[in-house]
Amino acid sequence: APWGGYNRAQAAVLELAVLTTRLSMLPPEKIDAELAYLDIAISKTAGPREREAWGWLMERVTAFRSGDASAAKKA
Repeated sequence: APWGGYNRAQAAVLELAVLTTRLSMLPPEKIDAELAYLDIAISKTAGPREREAWGWLMERVTAFRSGDASAAKKA
């Protein structure tokens, strides 16, 4: 079967992955707004895999906000 693309939750995880690489470049308000928007897709459409990936990425956001600037640079 041909690839059908990403569902909303998968796309939100991908967007959060990109966002985590830009934490040190964006104002906190922009990060909060993006997280709130992306969380809508996660809460409505995420399965176990998307929730797990979201959790890993949110750990990086939390670490950055706690003062670990390197959290925005880890691959």
